[in-house]
Amino acid sequence: MIDSFEAVGPWNELLSPPQEVCYGDLLLTPAEAAKALSISERTLWTFTRSNQIPAVHIGRSVRYCPDSLREWITQKEQHGQHQLGS
Repeated sequence: MIDSFEAVGPWNELLSPPQEVCYGDLLLTPAEAAKALSISERTLWTFTRSNQIPAVHIGRSVRYCPDSLREWITQKEQHGQHQLGS
């Protein structure tokens, strides 16, 4: 029964290749995103306010999609911008 449970349901969607859109638990809070990027929340907020980093605005809340952050880092690496805010 465990095999059939694992093969069906929302877990397959969570384990599938990254999507362009993030949902629910897949969005990081500012504290989580800052920790993942090894930067302060203040620096993250500065990047967010200046549109230097991808963010999802939900009402007054701001969240970050891990896949978008990975893509942002990759773009920074490819353009030789080793400083995150550049």
